[in-house]
Amino acid sequence: MGRFIKLGKQEPLLSPEMFTRDKYVPEKGLIIFTEIMLKAIKEKVDNIRELEWIPGHTAFTCRYNNVEIFVLKPYFGAPATIIAFELAIEAGAEKVIAYGEAGALSEELKIGDYVVPTWGVREEGTSYHYMPPEYIPRPSEKIVKKIVEKAGGALNRRKVLEGGIWSTDAIFRETRDKVMEMRNKGVLCVDMEATALMAVADYRRIEFGMLVVISDELYHEKWRKGWGSKELEYSEEEGVEVVLDTITDL
Repeated sequence: MGRFIKLGKQEPLLSPEMFTRDKYVPEKGLIIFTEIMLKAIKEKVDNIRELEWIPGHTAFTCRYNNVEIFVLKPYFGAPATIIAFELAIEAGAEKVIAYGEAGALSEELKIGDYVVPTWGVREEGTSYHYMPPEYIPRPSEKIVKKIVEKAGGALNRRKVLEGGIWSTDAIFRETRDKVMEMRNKGVLCVDMEATALMAVADYRRIEFGMLVVISDELYHEKWRKGWGSKELEYSEEEGVEVVLDTITDL
């Protein structure tokens, strides 16, 4: 895929700095993707202050465990997520955890289980504007270790695996042969944003990690979805405490 996209070599015509002058976010923050996660976070934090200068996204600062953090809830997909991420980085973000949903490729994973991504397969287009085609995205080892540590103590009701994630722009082209191909590569799950987030964090030299909840299962003859189920809702709520505890403890 990346061979069709040439990395630009000169200064960009638009930069995040143009939109963030005199703006500020704390150095630590979360990126989330569902209303369930958002509601659970707002119930646990204090001193919420909206960030209206990040357009088209839910964004605010707050306090948890007496630590100031920011929270972004962008529209799903790599391009929209990276716009919000870039603005946050320019405004002061240095340590970020993303908490999202993913479809299971491995039969080891059921709806409501968790994956801590440690590497990714890039089939979204955004990361190729930041890193060359041969680049393999990886998160911060320090943050991965901390997420796993916190999850091990809090999420023992569900399985928590570490491994690969496949990010794609085209949810309607997750074909059976592609799913099998990714499974054979050892990829555990699929989403739309992870590899772009890892690549941009690396490019901007900030620390980044991720936790995802399994929202659907792609390894059956027929697709099994978990949206609207109590098991998925409960897991998403449980995971909120893990990412909040992790980011404030870094």
